[in-house]
Amino acid sequence: MSHRNELFAVFEYSLQIYFKTQQKACQNQQVKDAIIQLGKNNNIESAIHFLHVMNTLATTENAVVKNHISSSTGSLHENVKINQVRTYIMENFTNRIEKSEISKIAGLSSNGFSRFFKQHTGLTFNEYVNKIRIEQATRLLCTTDDTISEIAYSCGFSSPQYFNRVFMKYMGMSPGKFRNRSVQL
Repeated sequence: MSHRNELFAVFEYSLQIYFKTQQKACQNQQVKDAIIQLGKNNNIESAIHFLHVMNTLATTENAVVKNHISSSTGSLHENVKINQVRTYIMENFTNRIEKSEISKIAGLSSNGFSRFFKQHTGLTFNEYVNKIRIEQATRLLCTTDDTISEIAYSCGFSSPQYFNRVFMKYMGMSPGKFRNRSVQL
């Protein structure tokens, strides 16, 4: 499971770079359409669409994208560091994770870690952890009968109120409304 999340994290980062630099509307629309299809199909079809999107990104004629990707990925040492941090987050997101704790794993000061993490993920540390937690919460809302409070705590949120606020920010609706919509589908 964590390998799949890692793959999608790399995919998401590639997309951020792509959409920041790509000016061709036709290619943008093709990629956006393929991304939308990822969530609509079974695992095999999703994998095929994922590979299609990655192929489109890899074969783009835009040199700016290629240069940005190669300069943004950093050294092997930096890649190892960010992967260690991501792995730690994926294994521990259900618990409280202090930035000082994760900074030590990366071997950086707290401020240095913040810059490093944002440069490699496009998100702040808190945004990244909350995104992972919300992704897990959406799975649990769709697949369990656990209460919203139980889901909030099991995903690492300190309170149901904070969970509701973060869920609204990322999903545009309350967890209860999300669950009701997923049941209707």
